[in-house]
Amino acid sequence: MLTTAAWPIMNLTLRFEDNGTAHEDIVLRWGGEEWRCDSYYLALDQGVFADRQDAEKVRQVLHRLLQQWHDAVHNLQEGEVVYLPYDFSDQYTAWLRCHRAGENVVVARGWADVSGWSFSPSRVGDYLRGVPGFRVDGPTATTGHRELLQAIKHSLAATAQSD
Repeated sequence: MLTTAAWPIMNLTLRFEDNGTAHEDIVLRWGGEEWRCDSYYLALDQGVFADRQDAEKVRQVLHRLLQQWHDAVHNLQEGEVVYLPYDFSDQYTAWLRCHRAGENVVVARGWADVSGWSFSPSRVGDYLRGVPGFRVDGPTATTGHRELLQAIKHSLAATAQSD
């Protein structure tokens, strides 16, 4: 049985911490915890600066990814669910599942067998609305819809500032 934690969602951030390796440099912080992921597939994304694989490209792809997060959550209606990817790996992807319940959003972190190379982080597309085989990994948290949007905007602003 899943539990609902009283985590302050406002500390939700997704950031690029360039270490020059393309590994363990995308950092999701949420609920007092941290998950480090690789920027490798962000660097390979063909939707942004197709001929480059540098830190500036990763920042731009991350910015587009976060903009998709923002748009999906902004348009989220009562009873709907969206999935926000943050970890792109060879054999899986990790996601935040967001379910709108009134003025609140119930957020669950999890993963699916969808390969990180099977879609572009800059163009998540239909996966925003459904991820086959999504599995929750840990407790859920409830936050206000506006608070979640503010947290995403904060990550967007931080990504823009690092340009």
